[in-house]
Amino acid sequence: MGLYLTVLGLLGLAIGALVRHTAGALTVVVGVVVVLSNLARTLPGAVGQHIAAYLPTNAGMLITHAHQEPTDLLTPWQGFGVLCLWTALLLGAAAWSLGRCDV
Repeated sequence: MGLYLTVLGLLGLAIGALVRHTAGALTVVVGVVVVLSNLARTLPGAVGQHIAAYLPTNAGMLITHAHQEPTDLLTPWQGFGVLCLWTALLLGAAAWSLGRCDV
């Protein structure tokens, strides 16, 4: 759980650096963490399962499972890797944005 929360905090930092407005950043982070993951699960068929599996919150939450569930598309470490990839991409975009705007 510590790994998941650490990377999720870095994801929030990246979104905050990109948005650069406190209320907007909080809204986006809560939207991604709570709302988007639940909305993706409502999509019909295998498309909804695949989209939901690769969203940062759902993928990262797999690291908290002791064993892979039969319904999971990713293993726990693959899911954590997907969360880390999302975070790295957003941190890179935030670094580029801050470097470009603050010069």
